[in-house]
Amino acid sequence: MDKRRLAYTLLLVGVTFVALLHTALAYAFDTGLEGIGVLLAGLGVLGVLFVNFGMPAPAEEPDPDREDVEAGSD
Repeated sequence: MDKRRLAYTLLLVGVTFVALLHTALAYAFDTGLEGIGVLLAGLGVLGVLFVNFGMPAPAEEPDPDREDVEAGSD
């Protein structure tokens, strides 16, 4: 797994956890803000799915040393 993809996944999992905690506390204290927590949790889950399954792999850069070796082998 790419380090950048892992970092995005961990960030989104953290946001989702906070959103679920916010939802539980809003429900427990009857503040009426449960919808915000549910919305953020849903977006966090969708973000995790997008990062892990929908994000294309970065293009690999060609190795610059290989061109020098091929040019010097003439």
